[in-house]
Amino acid sequence: MPRLSRRNLEEIRTLLQISIAVPGSRHEQETQRSIERINQALTPSVKRRVAARTAASARRAAKRQASKETRDVYTVVAARAGHFCECGCGQRFSDVGLTGNRTMDHFLGKARSESVETCWMLRRDCHLNLKQQNKPSRAYWLRLFINHCERFGYSETEAWARKELAFVEAKERLSEGVSP
Repeated sequence: MPRLSRRNLEEIRTLLQISIAVPGSRHEQETQRSIERINQALTPSVKRRVAARTAASARRAAKRQASKETRDVYTVVAARAGHFCECGCGQRFSDVGLTGNRTMDHFLGKARSESVETCWMLRRDCHLNLKQQNKPSRAYWLRLFINHCERFGYSETEAWARKELAFVEAKERLSEGVSP
């Protein structure tokens, strides 16, 4: 049987049932067998149901594990930061008077890397209003992150940030018309 969508199979089944209901219809047995085959195709097999449940269970387990890893990283980064924003602004997290005004920034992006070395704790206003919008510039934030990495001895992440900074500065010089 060719692969048809569920909707198409249901429509064909309906048409076949209508043709059986018409008095004097020919090929009634063949039509009835076709309806039975369509019903079988529309009924999910036990294997497919089990496979779908297993896949969903695996996705939930992976999500729980990722969430646990994020919580573990958050706990260590929050303890390292203490009460001060790690961007170097020197402001306390509680100065604003908001509860929960600190956020963990994944400097390389959460999908790319999530570790204590690549994350830092920022005040919400530093993170959302400045860092995420690259204000004053991406190079500025890279320099701050390099200082942060030096302070805590994260040499691999610092090396990556220095390479990225060199790239950003070269790109800025090219856009200004200055040769590298």
